[in-house]
Amino acid sequence: MSIRKLGGALAGVAAMATMSALTVTGAQAATPAGAHKAAATCSVTVHLQPRVSIAKSATKVPVKLTGCNGTLVVAVAQLLTSRNKFWDSLGWDDTHRTSVTGFKISDAPKPGTYKIGAEGGSVEGGAEIGFTNAPTTQVKYGTRAAISTTRKSSKVTVSTKLSRYTSGGFKAYPHVKVGFQVRARGTKTWKTIGFSKTSSTGRASIKHTDKHKAYYRVFSTSTGSYWAATSGSSLR
Repeated sequence: MSIRKLGGALAGVAAMATMSALTVTGAQAATPAGAHKAAATCSVTVHLQPRVSIAKSATKVPVKLTGCNGTLVVAVAQLLTSRNKFWDSLGWDDTHRTSVTGFKISDAPKPGTYKIGAEGGSVEGGAEIGFTNAPTTQVKYGTRAAISTTRKSSKVTVSTKLSRYTSGGFKAYPHVKVGFQVRARGTKTWKTIGFSKTSSTGRASIKHTDKHKAYYRVFSTSTGSYWAATSGSSLR
């Protein structure tokens, strides 16, 4: 376990201990021993962005909490990997409604669906809170598509270099199918004119015949580990 994960785990334990202490304190003047716990007096909602693109050495992801306004003492949760393994701890209170998790390339995060789990918390008086959701986020590594175009009479050559993020930064993304598109000036519709596969250096190109100037772009599709990419447009 990395230092970041260990620190996060300890922080999560401390937050749970604080929550438990608050709950016990609030329960001293509440129901006698053996009685059923009261139903949650209010609920909170976790707001987690639906996708995360890892495209730098450290990617921060804010996680917001709403609900139980004015009475929330503490709320805690964990971010779990697609295999239900602990990744990070999250905590909020009434004045701190955004908790920040993250993905460091040095921790070698696995692409997949991460989810919020193991929630708990309390409001003033010690009553427990409820959670309305357990959101997920799709984590993959980033991809970039560069484009260049040249024209000779009515012949246009559209070229690209595809790269993907790794522990060493953005590197060539080899042997991947890329699509090439054209859009006539004054229109909004892109038309696919062909496909090609990138070389070992991440490069690919296609030739197109059109006597009129038009916009060109290149795209790749998502895989289990890498997000799709679309280049900017090039007028040629």
